[in-house]
Amino acid sequence: RVPVEFGTGTNLIGTDDLVRARLRLYRDAGITTLRTGFGATDGDLDVALGDLERLLGLVGEVNAEPRSDG
Repeated sequence: RVPVEFGTGTNLIGTDDLVRARLRLYRDAGITTLRTGFGATDGDLDVALGDLERLLGLVGEVNAEPRSDG
């Protein structure tokens, strides 16, 4: 059995609010590069591009916020 926290702690899955929270943690820890994959698209390029667009939008929102450390 794998704890749910392993999946949610190492993947950007969930609601936009959950993904933003994870992105903030990464940003505040100094992580500047993310590797992404869109395996659940069943080979549908439009779905993959839509997911990437959503992720880039969330990254942009988080990067526009002030950092929690000042």
